[in-house]
Amino acid sequence: TARDERGVTPLHRAARAGSVRAASLLRLAGASATATNAFGRTPLDEARGSGYRGLESMLATPAPPDRSDQMGGGARR
Repeated sequence: TARDERGVTPLHRAARAGSVRAASLLRLAGASATATNAFGRTPLDEARGSGYRGLESMLATPAPPDRSDQMGGGARR
């Protein structure tokens, strides 16, 4: 999982920005809504703290099955 020096993932950034589209694509690719950064915050916490209720709801539901292979982003066999 890609993280910066503070443990922030792309899903943390998408959640903080309120980007439902980016968060949805990241979740489809397997990003975790429960990954914690150096401050103990999850992407769900970021969405909740920023007031993005729809995104918060989406992140609170279980992730869909990984479909990255079908999206062209998965490993080639």
